[in-house]
Amino acid sequence: MKTPDGYTAITFEIKPYDIDAAGHVNNSVYINWLEDLRVKLFSEIIPMESLTERKIFLVVAATSIRYRAPLFLYNNPLGTLKIDNYSKGIWYLSAKFMLEDRVVAEASQKCVLIDRENNKMLRKIASTYAEREYEI
Repeated sequence: MKTPDGYTAITFEIKPYDIDAAGHVNNSVYINWLEDLRVKLFSEIIPMESLTERKIFLVVAATSIRYRAPLFLYNNPLGTLKIDNYSKGIWYLSAKFMLEDRVVAEASQKCVLIDRENNKMLRKIASTYAEREYEI
């Protein structure tokens, strides 16, 4: 679902295999959740199939996560993701993971579009979508 305030959101179900030896959700699970959110968000603004046909791919250049509280089996956190900014070919994203009204983790990512033919970052196509969708 794309929420009215511009965030894309997914409610996640924690599976037994998401739990680590300490009894809480393993940190690597958050990376998978960020991928799910990012694919959903960009699918809503960029025709991903047409990019793939043209050998253009969305690539994560950096990820940072701050863990504030643990999640446990049978919790159902809500993850949200939005585009904060676009500048010089780089998409700046921010995410929150919530359990009820409590923030359990916050994340940021930088993403770029890469042309697989020459392994170079694309600025023009990204700029076109950013300007049209986000008036940046």
